[in-house]
Amino acid sequence: MRTTGLAGSIICTALFLGCEWSGKPMADESELNARIVESIRDTGINNAIITQHTLFPYHFILNGRELNELGNRDLDVLAVHYRNHPGELSVRRGSATAELYRSRLGLVRDALVKAGVDVDRITMADAMPGGRGMSSEQVIHITEGRNSPTVPLYYTGQQGAARGGMGQSGQSSGISSGKP
Repeated sequence: MRTTGLAGSIICTALFLGCEWSGKPMADESELNARIVESIRDTGINNAIITQHTLFPYHFILNGRELNELGNRDLDVLAVHYRNHPGELSVRRGSATAELYRSRLGLVRDALVKAGVDVDRITMADAMPGGRGMSSEQVIHITEGRNSPTVPLYYTGQQGAARGGMGQSGQSSGISSGKP
């Protein structure tokens, strides 16, 4: 019985201490709920930044090499990830001159080093967000609705149709909708 009382006291103390944020007592349950939602939202945003792993021209001061507030925030999220994981970071060139783009790459590399990232494990390039994307040949074949022997389509006319509709190439799927 004494152990149960001690465990109960510890749990109550932990709950009391857990209900303080920055030294202020929790105002009410709605404040706690708001903090939980904010935490979940921040986690989702951070996961999206990591998945995309791209800095766009709008992350930089207009016509400058410096990151703006959004760029700094996103690079901070990426730096935390890249400290433990190798990968590719895309820095999109946009309309920047070659000289400005090189300068931006240097700034990003220096910021990663300062954040404790081993930049030898990071590849930086002007690449598609989230991955390499599709080749232009594959996109053309998809829009024309024909298959490529070297680059298979994600779907053909037969697979793209559902319930008797038209597939990517305009061919019927042959699946009956049950209606005459």
